[in-house]
Amino acid sequence: MDVSFSGLEPADNGSPVPVVRELTTAARLTVHGTSAANAIALGPMLTASTAVIAVDGAPAIAFGGKTSATLDGGAGADAFDLELAGLPAGLTSIEVSGGAALDRLDVTTPGQNDVIYTPAGPSAATLDVSGDAEVTVDVDSVESLGYDGAGQTDTLDVVLGGADAHLQGDAATQSGGVVSLPSGGAGELAIDYAGVGSLAVTGGDTVQYDATGNVDDVALSGAGVLSVSNLLGVAHVVDLSDSDGLVLNLLGGSDALNIAPSALFPGGVLVLGGTPSIGSDAVTVQPANGAVTIDLATSRVTGVVAGPVDLAGIEHLVVDGNPGAADTFTVNGVGGDSSIHTLALNAGDEDALDLGLAEEASGLALSSTGALRSKIAAGEGATLNIDGLSDPAAALSLMIEGTDGADDVALDGAGVTINGRHTSLVGIGRVMLDTLGGADTVTVSAVGTFPGAVDLDTGDGDDRVEITYASDAPDTALLVDTGDHDAGDAVVVRGTPGDHRFEVANIAAPDDPTVVALLGDAGFDPQDVVQSTFGDATTTTANVETLQVLDGTRLDDDRNTVEQKKFEITDGDENRTMISTRGPGTVDVYLDLIDPAAASAIHSIMTEGTTSAKTRLDVKVRKARGSGVQPTIGSVSGAGLKSLKAKDSDLVEGIDLPDGLGQLDLHDIADGASIAAGGPSGLKSKVKANDIGAGVEIVLGGILQDLKVNAWGAGGSLVAKLVQRISAKAGFLADITATGADAKGIGVGSIKVTGDLTSQITARKIKSIGVKDGDAQLSVTTLARESELGRKKDVIGALSVVGGDLVDSEILMRQGTSLAKLTVKTGRGGGGRVVGLTMTGLLGRTAVDDQAGPVTLNGDAIVLV
Repeated sequence: MDVSFSGLEPADNGSPVPVVRELTTAARLTVHGTSAANAIALGPMLTASTAVIAVDGAPAIAFGGKTSATLDGGAGADAFDLELAGLPAGLTSIEVSGGAALDRLDVTTPGQNDVIYTPAGPSAATLDVSGDAEVTVDVDSVESLGYDGAGQTDTLDVVLGGADAHLQGDAATQSGGVVSLPSGGAGELAIDYAGVGSLAVTGGDTVQYDATGNVDDVALSGAGVLSVSNLLGVAHVVDLSDSDGLVLNLLGGSDALNIAPSALFPGGVLVLGGTPSIGSDAVTVQPANGAVTIDLATSRVTGVVAGPVDLAGIEHLVVDGNPGAADTFTVNGVGGDSSIHTLALNAGDEDALDLGLAEEASGLALSSTGALRSKIAAGEGATLNIDGLSDPAAALSLMIEGTDGADDVALDGAGVTINGRHTSLVGIGRVMLDTLGGADTVTVSAVGTFPGAVDLDTGDGDDRVEITYASDAPDTALLVDTGDHDAGDAVVVRGTPGDHRFEVANIAAPDDPTVVALLGDAGFDPQDVVQSTFGDATTTTANVETLQVLDGTRLDDDRNTVEQKKFEITDGDENRTMISTRGPGTVDVYLDLIDPAAASAIHSIMTEGTTSAKTRLDVKVRKARGSGVQPTIGSVSGAGLKSLKAKDSDLVEGIDLPDGLGQLDLHDIADGASIAAGGPSGLKSKVKANDIGAGVEIVLGGILQDLKVNAWGAGGSLVAKLVQRISAKAGFLADITATGADAKGIGVGSIKVTGDLTSQITARKIKSIGVKDGDAQLSVTTLARESELGRKKDVIGALSVVGGDLVDSEILMRQGTSLAKLTVKTGRGGGGRVVGLTMTGLLGRTAVDDQAGPVTLNGDAIVLV
């Protein structure tokens, strides 16, 4: 039956009584609106067998016995209103056609109903309602659709058919909206909903859910159900389990999101934090299969759902481990910039942390904040908290890698520094440090709090590892593998003097599985595995080309301490070396226990609390008759000394005393050694040695009062504020630089050399240079200006070569300054020739036996007489 409302007028009283007619001859009722905007409503009557249709203010029509109804709005912007509960049982289909204008349909389902909504285009859709209402609503040419469950007990399932969708929800009103967005097409007919107990989206590709702009508590369950609760605890629930991917837009407010592990969402989950507030937004995740990876640079978490979890605008991330399981947390990009400000790992039981540093890190800090809590702060990047370990000292392991280049690494109880980047390590049970390739230098200081285990792999290259244990050594085990065992790797293990002494042994058949793991499958010779114990500390090394284990003895002149002031060692040749100290401070003497031939050698001496004004250190040797062993001292470092007298011992590596050294007496100084002594600028020092090798550098912060040597080899240098006297018996081939001068402007006083003198000499003024029975090859530069001098303009008092030649030399003086006297004379060994000389400045008296080569003064050739 068709009913047209065209030309109808409302009843005169404005409240017409519906006219009830039995329309039984047709199964479908079709109602047509007018060409104007109509308000068309369909709903139940008081009896279950009757429904009513009202159009605008016209008399309503009651009907029954129909299986379907069609509402045709015609032209005009029409408003349709359907109330589906209580309709006649046989009415199971309703069609709504809006016509050409912008039309809206509102559907209400009082009672308990399940609704399936399927959009079919920008203005078409189907609603299948079951429960208290059993009806299907087909929608066509309608541009706006609303659904009201009228009791917050209905379920609404939006079936998308593979399209994207955009959802909004409000827990307080249980209302929101869904718009479907097919790939490459226009948006499909959206549905606004209210009074819905739960919402499901089926068949979605990527579904975006917008929370409110307030503080929301959001949870995505392992079953794929999203629950959004407000501050009153009222939740809006959406089942998104059938979606390929999710976008969760938390909008404003300090929101919290918890993502449970699942195998859902292969397209991943993107979390948008919105505008940060004072508290900012936080996301909590849990590994799905015991392993989770967090990349701070990209703010991506994998291992939680089937796809990645990407975070944008999220300030805080929490990763909960699985209790009773061995989870693995991998954190990459630590130390670099990250939008994540804090990262908390709530671990459980035997969990492990694999930490990857950013390429350009701004610094990394890890510190203990409680018995079961550690914290990593990464400069401007993320902060990492590790909580909930049953036994951090045994359970938490930290892996750090260096680079393939030459790394400079320092490891102590506070942390690891690699090429200037620091990683603090307090409360970490095991550190696995791999410096990869390159010639690496690793310094380990096991003092105070220290990891219970350290696995150090330096990779390929000629690596050097230095390990120092405190006298009260921490309970730790160090495994050291220096990589390529054909290279020149060196390991030094040092024990600070105290109650502990080293015990060293080769391991012929190691039972410790950690040692076996160190050896790996390469078939290393067990005889090359050396294990040394120092108190509670154990160091195991494999196939190190040069291994030194240094046992220390402390000397102290203070009567109130237990340390002795003298220490004697005897080598295999019965040579006796006595080391003694006087004055303030302590002196630690280290011997190498690995090399039997080193029994006569002092590997190193370290001073603490000593002074360049009062502390004296003596090393005396009584050689046994016929012994061919030469005692040596490797290095001396620490605080200052008034004197170091070791005239029977060679210096092998060097001396580093920033507080100064008053007197030094040695036998020989080996090639390449260095001596650096600071102290006040007025400190006067004396140095005496037999032969100083090639390339030796001596740098003094004060005044070198006297240097006496037999000879100094080529390539070395001497730097001091003031050099007063130098004497050499068999040649001097080092450079000399005076950085200051005395009251008379003299930087270098007298230089007296028997034998050859080859040197670059730089000073404000030089008193005299004298060479006997040897040649001089000089490059002299004086810095004093004429205006700084008085009546006498001499900047070099005298240059004398007797018994040798002046060869290929230059003397550069400033304009108006002069060399007072130049003498080149024949001696017992011949000589007396000038073979090439370039000068600037002025030249005073000369006494030259033979000018055998060109001589220029200020660019002009001259003849010396």
